[in-house]
Amino acid sequence: MGEDIKQCKQLLVKFRDSSIPIVSELTAALEEVRFDEITIQAHKLKSSAKTVGAEGLADLCINMEQAGKDRTEDKLRTLGPKLTDEFDRVKHYIDQLA
Repeated sequence: MGEDIKQCKQLLVKFRDSSIPIVSELTAALEEVRFDEITIQAHKLKSSAKTVGAEGLADLCINMEQAGKDRTEDKLRTLGPKLTDEFDRVKHYIDQLA
């Protein structure tokens, strides 16, 4: 996108808006310990987070996706609470730009 600030902002806003339901699904899956759903939703969020440069969120999702594949409930219980905080941090950043 180069230096097209307007286009960058639009991409970030689209990421924010499309990620909200994914985060909701992932949060619900974490609460109910649905490993397959955790793996799917973490993968979706990871990919889009990497695209927009939200590296902290992407790294968290990488770990969640792997824990879902490995069916490591203890690790998911550690990672789960970090999801809301990290997504809120990214959302706040995007909100400041929009």
